[in-house]
Amino acid sequence: MMKKRLFFFARWQDDGFKVIPHNGRKDSGKWANIRVRWMEQIDGVAAPDDSVYVKRKIKTGDEALAEAYIKTDYSRLSEEDFERTLKKYALYKYMSTQGLLEE
Repeated sequence: MMKKRLFFFARWQDDGFKVIPHNGRKDSGKWANIRVRWMEQIDGVAAPDDSVYVKRKIKTGDEALAEAYIKTDYSRLSEEDFERTLKKYALYKYMSTQGLLEE
């Protein structure tokens, strides 16, 4: 019998660092607050938010990708987001069929 173990999954998209060309990643002044928030999520003391993080029991063979368990907040998507994504996909398909993509 496969034992299920508790895992922490998060969709953390902004760590407060910015890339400075020829200088690496530098703190934009936000990291200290972001770190506290992330540690609270890991420790389980933050308010539950299943669109950002979850703790789930999974077993060997289950999906190990955060997006499989974290809910998508569709209210944050706009019509412009949808149109931009369609345009990017159409351009990708065109370039792919024309052999214009770098390999």
